[in-house]
Amino acid sequence: MGDFRRILVIELLGGIGDLLMVLPAVHALGRRYVGARVTVLTEEPGAELLRTDPWVAEVSTSTDVRGELARVDPDLVVSTSMHSGIPGLVAAHGCRAVTDLWRNPPADQRIPVRYLEILRAEGLIGETDPTPRVHLTADELERGRQVVGDVKRPVVLVRDSGMAVKRWPYFDELAEVVPVLELPAMSLRELGACFAAVASVGGVVVGGDTGPVRLAEAMGARVVGLFGPTTVERYGYGDGNLQGLPECPHRRPLAITEQPCWWSARCPLAEDGPACMAAISVRDVLGRLSGGGAGRASV
Repeated sequence: MGDFRRILVIELLGGIGDLLMVLPAVHALGRRYVGARVTVLTEEPGAELLRTDPWVAEVSTSTDVRGELARVDPDLVVSTSMHSGIPGLVAAHGCRAVTDLWRNPPADQRIPVRYLEILRAEGLIGETDPTPRVHLTADELERGRQVVGDVKRPVVLVRDSGMAVKRWPYFDELAEVVPVLELPAMSLRELGACFAAVASVGGVVVGGDTGPVRLAEAMGARVVGLFGPTTVERYGYGDGNLQGLPECPHRRPLAITEQPCWWSARCPLAEDGPACMAAISVRDVLGRLSGGGAGRASV
């Protein structure tokens, strides 16, 4: 392994979940190169989650990748982002670089694990935990406990998934039969603190493949993940996931944006929304809430 002093991690895929999936790699680099200054180039609102991270010296939200390379002058660059000529800009800088963490992915390996595997193969890190962890202040965590209060084993529903194709249609029905904790609008850091409090009282967070649910996982909460167009094998959380319509012939685990439903949420198998999400029943979710492991739901 080399002795790097200035490490730049570029994560410009745009999603909160994308940033959280590379976070174990960021932490692995910080732990391996203790004297190095680690800078993460990413986007808001996810950037706010790193601002008290002990392994991250600086968070930049600049849109000028070339300028950031010149300013930081890294001797190691790790990037998840292939767009906008980023690999070429990194290559021109001339330092050690890993600019394609998406290369040759197995269909049955979770993305954070794949990132770490590639960095190990490059000789940059050793064995490490693939679970993301977000670091908040003690004051923030206390405020989260105050918001959640004394309720025991609450269920928090993350109804939105960022894209219509990932939305589960039965949240209202589920809310009628479980003790739902409704959280007010808040920042990501405040939400993370509430998720930590939910975890501390035995609560569960239910939601699809989306950044806020990945944040709940990073705060130690038990998660029931609802997956349709994306797969549990690649994108799942822990072991409490449900995969809707696993036999769908249109699903492409390694090319999700090329699926006919991805951008429009128009499903080739159903007229009223994604059949894969509708295939996950309230009963399926109740089974996970009562302690069942990962499962598959079909029509």
